[in-house]
Amino acid sequence: MDNKDVLVSALKFRQDLIQTWKVSPTPSSTLDVTALLGSQKLLAADVWPFRIQGYPTAFKDFQWGFVLTPTVKAGDKRRSLLNEHVFGVTQASKHPENAFSFVTWICGKEMNVQGIIQGAKGSIARQDFWADERIYKDYPAYKKLQGVMNNIEADYFVGNFRGEEFDAAFAQAYDLLELGKAQPEETANQIQKLVQAVLDKDPA
Repeated sequence: MDNKDVLVSALKFRQDLIQTWKVSPTPSSTLDVTALLGSQKLLAADVWPFRIQGYPTAFKDFQWGFVLTPTVKAGDKRRSLLNEHVFGVTQASKHPENAFSFVTWICGKEMNVQGIIQGAKGSIARQDFWADERIYKDYPAYKKLQGVMNNIEADYFVGNFRGEEFDAAFAQAYDLLELGKAQPEETANQIQKLVQAVLDKDPA
């Protein structure tokens, strides 16, 4: 709880986005962001990077623009912690060498470059991928992400490797805040209590 004030401030900002300023939907709302953007009823939204390919392809009757999400205050450091999917070979594999070859291919630079230029695959966090000019030929908006990706920070792991339980515990309290059923201070205290209970468990 050394950073409790910072957490409470962040929770208050998120609460204001939804409940006070009403510029972000609540978890209880059902919105088709793609349809709203395509019909121009919604003019801006946070989206995954692969939309750089998909949206202009699906909706061609107006000009698309992609920008990095603005920082809260001018001059704030832009964080670059990346949420990545992870592939691996399990102990149950009957052909571990073949499985590892597949994992090497699916995580490799060329497969992912081709995924961008031939289809709608999402980008990955390989610096050699972002250094390949082929991905910018048809989708120059990806260039906006290159600086962020070249300075990517390492992802984090929960100390006892119970990441899914940790996330679920965090969400249990956080979701109530977004629904307007809890306040930032009590949410911070509840988050601390719930996630600490997970961290106190033996390693998974």
